[in-house]
Amino acid sequence: MNEKRASRLFLRKIIGYAIGVLFSVRKTLRYTNKIEVEHPCIIAGFHDEILPTISVLAGIDSVQMVAQSHVGYGLANVLRSWGYKQIIHGSPGKSSKRAFINLLREIKKGKTAFVAPDGSRGPRHVMKDGALFLAKQGGVPLYIISPQYKGIRFRFMWDKFLLPLPFTKVTFRYERIDIPPDATKEELEVIRADAEKRLEAMCNPC
Repeated sequence: MNEKRASRLFLRKIIGYAIGVLFSVRKTLRYTNKIEVEHPCIIAGFHDEILPTISVLAGIDSVQMVAQSHVGYGLANVLRSWGYKQIIHGSPGKSSKRAFINLLREIKKGKTAFVAPDGSRGPRHVMKDGALFLAKQGGVPLYIISPQYKGIRFRFMWDKFLLPLPFTKVTFRYERIDIPPDATKEELEVIRADAEKRLEAMCNPC
């Protein structure tokens, strides 16, 4: 193993440890309801509110996409410790296209996928079309979701991440969106804009 690769792995391990410590609050969360959706499906929630949702989804046969970055690999290590068996890395560019193809393949095998439609680099609370693409091509429903909880805002981060307070109550708000298999590009844009507006309306106060 060369020095550069060893340094990269060490950095990812440190980042993973830090994320694991912050995200350990998940063990204290008190859920007031369950996510009752049709599986397989696409579940989409904004990046700043992902923690309660990905924590709950660790208990089902789901696949998770994370960024192809040091933070993404650190998060992947944490998710594996939670029980995630299938993690796909992708970032804007060619790797994102490959990641979505791999995600689509897993969805067609029956797995549910969680997507942060504004991640991993933003713009914040702007819903890109990846979730709709996966739902349409996979022939599965799309659910937009926002967990309601009290937390601490990390306003220095691009997404203003909301870390739950220990022992806080979490209530999931979510809506189903069916994507017509024959929807045109223009019709998909109308659905995307409406979904973004509805998801934004669900979110915790900034």
